Amino acid sequence: MNIVGEKVIHKRFGEGKVTEQEETTVSIVFSSSYGTKKFLYPSAFETFLTLCKKTTQKKFQERLEEIRAKEAEIQAQKEEDKRQRKEEVRLWLEEKKNSTPKKVPAKKATTLQKKKPKEQAGSAGL
Repeated sequence: MNIVGEKVIHKRFGEGKVTEQEETTVSIVFSSSYGTKKFLYPSAFETFLTLCKKTTQKKFQERLEEIRAKEAEIQAQKEEDKRQRKEEVRLWLEEKKNSTPKKVPAKKATTLQKKKPKEQAGSAGL
């Protein structure tokens, strides 16, 4: 909703006029003692900014509710996606655990050892 040119009331700075609006910010010019201030849009309107025109304020509140509902929907979808990913990983790990052959401990390898002939004492040149 375009609110450039609309008058607003701020809790501390008083009355001002919206001079610039971007996707995430809004600039408002207040009296000369406060000058121009930049606020997060639309969150500033949830806490300390109010549009002066009641009809515009009502439309704006409806728009804010739509935005909140959409954000809640997006957050719920992210949570569901995260839950599904965890479940997929759990299933994958379970499948991997069940499909991997269990390692059987290897038996000690026996090697045929050649027995050294016993040296016969006294047979070597007596």
